[in-house]
Amino acid sequence: MLADLKRIVKNYKIDIVLIIVIILISLASFGLGYITAKLSEKKPLEIYNPYQYEKENIR
Repeated sequence: MLADLKRIVKNYKIDIVLIIVIILISLASFGLGYITAKLSEKKPLEIYNPYQYEKENIR
């Protein structure tokens, strides 16, 4: 049983390392994106129509 596992790991060492690296990069990307989104929560930009105020002031 343990010998079989060692043989499998030895045969697929490069593939196993590649899968682990891909998983770690994916987790790091998700974590950094999550942190960036949390830090950038700001008050939304409000745009007003300047002509609306001019019409109200003229009357």
